[in-house]
Amino acid sequence: MRIYDISQTISDKLPAYPGDPPVRIEPVMRLDLGEPANVSAVSMCSHTGTHIDVPRHCFEDGLSVDLLPLSLLMGKVVVVEITGVTAISGNS
Repeated sequence: MRIYDISQTISDKLPAYPGDPPVRIEPVMRLDLGEPANVSAVSMCSHTGTHIDVPRHCFEDGLSVDLLPLSLLMGKVVVVEITGVTAISGNS
């Protein structure tokens, strides 16, 4: 079985779900300023990029992502590339 990673790269260019805060990536240390390493602070919502809404998202006693069996996220799939579209809505 081949496994394909279809997750999106986290960047400040990712669109945010309406009402969610955008991704922020801010340098904390920089080599070009003579500091010992490149280090960034990352702030983002759990809805950022490729994600799954687990039962805990809507139910207090639901499974959280760390308890969700990985096997539930694996299986046959069709991946479709849609060019020129920046957001998908119920009206798309």
